[in-house]
Amino acid sequence: MVRLRSPRAAFDKAQPKDWNDHFYLLIMAGGVGTRLWPKSREKTPKQFQKIVGNETLLRTTFKRVRPLVRSVDHILVSTNQQYAKLARKELPELPAKNLIVEPVSRNTAPAMAVAAWLINKRDPEAIVTTAPSDHVVLKEKNYYKAIETAVSVLEKEPHNLLTVGIKPTYPDTGYGYIKLGRPYRPMRAQKIFHVAKFVEKPDEKTAHRYVDSGKYLWNASYFVWQAEHFLKLVKEHLPILYRKLPEYPRYFETFPNVPIDTAIAEKTRNMLVVPADLGWSDIGSWAAVFDIMAKKDGANVTDGEVLTIDTENCLIHGADRLIATVGLKNVVVVDTGDVILIAEKGDSQRVKEVIEQLRVKGEKKYL
Repeated sequence: MVRLRSPRAAFDKAQPKDWNDHFYLLIMAGGVGTRLWPKSREKTPKQFQKIVGNETLLRTTFKRVRPLVRSVDHILVSTNQQYAKLARKELPELPAKNLIVEPVSRNTAPAMAVAAWLINKRDPEAIVTTAPSDHVVLKEKNYYKAIETAVSVLEKEPHNLLTVGIKPTYPDTGYGYIKLGRPYRPMRAQKIFHVAKFVEKPDEKTAHRYVDSGKYLWNASYFVWQAEHFLKLVKEHLPILYRKLPEYPRYFETFPNVPIDTAIAEKTRNMLVVPADLGWSDIGSWAAVFDIMAKKDGANVTDGEVLTIDTENCLIHGADRLIATVGLKNVVVVDTGDVILIAEKGDSQRVKEVIEQLRVKGEKKYL
């Protein structure tokens, strides 16, 4: 039986004597994040950047999940060839065999399928949890509890596929949502639900309706699965990919560029969700960074050499020179040395429009 460390023990760093060897963590670190441009670039996306705190998001994720497994040998990192050296540099203690390097960038379904195949070869009884490398989780105790709950289901009923859904705190239009179905059953005082459906990013009116109903969760792509069963799902829904898994480096370029949600999760009949309040953010904009780091109303979030006069509710991120502001409110200023971004905080997600214009103009050096 897979037995996870309790949340309390996870904080205490205690090593339980009855720890089992069948639980694995898969950190997904292959994304090409540009929503935090110009800090996050194609060559150095946000998981390799110090966006929140003094460590990179990848390093922070690694330290968060480490208490859940018996040893670092049970942590795997999936990334692509472009970022392999960055991942090795950031996680020197990770065994070389545990870095899954994709020849080209694809999406989460092929990445998870390859990981499931490799882990299943090592351990046919393996249970795996995915963890995106570029998220912020402030309530780690709740995170451990949610994962422990999901694993406890798979111990007895490995034919299920589970996800951890985030209880929404506001009607965000930038996230996909999960609609709750009928209750599965209470597990250790934490409810589990069948998934009624996955829904794409809604408009503002629909997002308000989702949150007000109390029947929807944010889809954060935290999946928990038994490796052997997951491979059966891949065989059922992605048969061509499944047949080529034994020689995946050779055929990876031919794999479909599809997310796990649409490729498998939306199609399986045994999809369950564990609701959780994780203090979570995928930090998909500079405004989100501000919300995480702001200490009080009216205060600024600054990094680097910054001088502010009559400036309120601003995020100011400096590089190697002084940034002085006068009379600014609700503004983002990000200086990376070669680029300066200035935007209204509420419009910070529109950096994608800047990137689109740079692509049109062929300014690859800024991407």
